Amino acid sequence: MIAVTNASIPQAGVTAETGQPGNTTERWVRVGRSREPTAHTAGAAATRQALRGPDPKLLMVFASLGYDLTDLIESISETAGSVPIIGCSTFGEIGPSPVLGGSVVVVCLGGGFAVTTAHATGLDATPRLAGQAVASRLLPLPEAERRLVILLTDATTGDQQEMIRGAYGVLGAAVPILGGGTGNTGSITSCRQFYNRHILQDAVVAAAIGTAGAVGLSVSHGWRHDADAMLVTESAGREIFSLDDRPALDRYLERHQIQRGAGLKEGVAE
Repeated sequence: MIAVTNASIPQAGVTAETGQPGNTTERWVRVGRSREPTAHTAGAAATRQALRGPDPKLLMVFASLGYDLTDLIESISETAGSVPIIGCSTFGEIGPSPVLGGSVVVVCLGGGFAVTTAHATGLDATPRLAGQAVASRLLPLPEAERRLVILLTDATTGDQQEMIRGAYGVLGAAVPILGGGTGNTGSITSCRQFYNRHILQDAVVAAAIGTAGAVGLSVSHGWRHDADAMLVTESAGREIFSLDDRPALDRYLERHQIQRGAGLKEGVAE
């Protein structure tokens, strides 16, 4: 078990800004990956691969919870030096080879990018305020022709839509927001977010990126169609009370032909 504390993290968020785009006009992205069994070795190896380019600006880390995350992030930070880091835990890592588990992937942006990073906690209790806080700590956004914001959020807690609304309320609709939710091994309480040398929970970490050239955005997911659609007819926040005007659990079990009590626990299906 990793003890997570915010005591050593400034309340305003540690923000790292690496200057305006143009230090190196050519932009580059490089991905490093390691499946070394020890966290320290894996973190250093993946980071060295990702840093093989001039003027690195941002590292994004995606790591299996099978590692000792304290050792892993310390190793990545030591190897990265002053390059800012954001990231999260994952359940299957996407890298240069097919999706694997038990690995660490480090993505580096370098060259003609300007980057500002920030984080905010309190996602569960006050999701909209967390979104407002992390967006405010990214200001002023890098001065560049194109700007976007990456958010990596604890997907197991808080109302994610409210968090996004809070962020857009500060940034405005003209700034694209992309990112994703933290992955885990199936436990609903084990997600982690990374911010430089810090390991967080109940948090959102972010990077504002400015660049002179166009940036391509895409949307994808790993879900597959398994049954006909159901209509949510009563909900509040993250809780669904009824589907197709029937109690939600009853309708869900019926649609998927699952017997009540078959591998079910309170709040989660095994």
